[in-house]
Amino acid sequence: MFHSEKTANDLHETPKWVSVVGTWRNEKIETESVSPLPESPFRWPSALLEPPAEVDGGLPLDEIKSLLRTQEIRELQDNGAILQLSPVRLANSDRHCVVVATAEPERAEQALRPRIGDALLIVPSAWTAETLSSVADGLARHDKILHGIGQGMDARGQVRVTASVTRVTPDFAKWAASVPEGLLDLEVWLKPAQ
Repeated sequence: MFHSEKTANDLHETPKWVSVVGTWRNEKIETESVSPLPESPFRWPSALLEPPAEVDGGLPLDEIKSLLRTQEIRELQDNGAILQLSPVRLANSDRHCVVVATAEPERAEQALRPRIGDALLIVPSAWTAETLSSVADGLARHDKILHGIGQGMDARGQVRVTASVTRVTPDFAKWAASVPEGLLDLEVWLKPAQ
């Protein structure tokens, strides 16, 4: 636990983020040093950094959102044909394209191209729905150290699972090593001092 001698009048000076160096002993840290950090060390990985060159024109975001709110699209997501879909803003524009990571490119094309037209970019997924489900199940088995989990896309349009954990236990490290490379991005709160 971090303890400060500051009074209520000094709270505006209390750092929002700190780095704590110490030794983890059962349920607490024996603190050696605490130093303020200028900003949060936590960074979620970015989605697509560059808008895809293959897409021309794009659509307004509100139009894309309404086109994607259909039962057919929910069914494609539920049965694993669409693993992730993300609107991506085109450079220097208020228009967007839709990037779809899919295990079934032909099926996604048939369902989405008539609705979205040239604003659609299909990316064949490196992962299956079963693989993503297995990773989610594995993270759930480690819920005592799990702080947060999310799913998004990396810069290639591939699904990326991001998890924030308080620390890495030997069991968790063994499990995480079994996850295919590039699928899981971990943010670990407590790490050995360098």
